[in-house]
Amino acid sequence: MEMRQGKLYIEKQGDVVVTGTFQLFEGGPKYDIHSALMNPSKRRSITEMANTIQVVVNNDKVVLTKSDSKMAEKYGRITKVVKLDQNEKKSAKQIAENELKQFSKVIEENSVDLMGHDDFRAGRLFKLEEPTTGIKGTFLIKDVLHTISKGIHTMKPTLEVK
Repeated sequence: MEMRQGKLYIEKQGDVVVTGTFQLFEGGPKYDIHSALMNPSKRRSITEMANTIQVVVNNDKVVLTKSDSKMAEKYGRITKVVKLDQNEKKSAKQIAENELKQFSKVIEENSVDLMGHDDFRAGRLFKLEEPTTGIKGTFLIKDVLHTISKGIHTMKPTLEVK
């Protein structure tokens, strides 16, 4: 969902994959944006990970424990406790599964400086293959900083694994 020229556009996220070209001077040849990748970086984090979910009710009695055994074996057991009211106890299994789905993963953020292109906006997808850091795949553009300095448009998108 984004505003363009005063109108609200709602599009399926997978339909908005951006590609780009740039020109070094007006009227000059167009180059693929992938031909000028600068300052690539890759960051992986487990700070928000939880691979075991314990569901407790008001009296702190554990009613359910659900784990992602592969992630727990690889990174150690990281537990998140979810407290429910007595009347929410019936949905404990579903809540635990949803919490595992959301938190049992390694967060990977990638960034790279590129020659600027106006189609690069947050919420769009970008395909990238960068051999130095091993960044490869289709990424969600979390945010992008566009800069124009001395007439040269560059950008720095933050890319999240989709």
